[in-house]
Amino acid sequence: DGAIEYFDGAMKYKPGNPAQRVILYNKALALIQLDRIPEAIKELLDTIRKYPDHMPAREALAQLYLMLDDLVPAIAQLEVVLEDPELEQADLMYNLGVAYFKRDRIADARDTFLRVLNMIPDHERAIEALAAMEKLLAMK
Repeated sequence: DGAIEYFDGAMKYKPGNPAQRVILYNKALALIQLDRIPEAIKELLDTIRKYPDHMPAREALAQLYLMLDDLVPAIAQLEVVLEDPELEQADLMYNLGVAYFKRDRIADARDTFLRVLNMIPDHERAIEALAAMEKLLAMK
């Protein structure tokens, strides 16, 4: 809780300072560590509202939504994050494929897992996901 107070104090010290994006993001990470997930989501949403190009905040928010099985906003955040070519994308793309699958967007999930394998041909989780999907589809 001391870290949260520190971040709140830092925000009051210099409002409008470009460092605010880092302060907001770090406060959200501290809240996650304290298992204060609803507050962390609020801070991440605030960070994104103020700094829409802050991809680490979007990624963290997507991971929280996935953890909560809140798939629609998770997918929305992952789709934005995956537009950034500078980020490590294979695992994020895999997570997007899982979210698509859980939302019964089977074709999107399959395409996404195949994109993961184009990046990393031996990505075990994508290979397993595709195999599991094929088995499920064969049973229908």
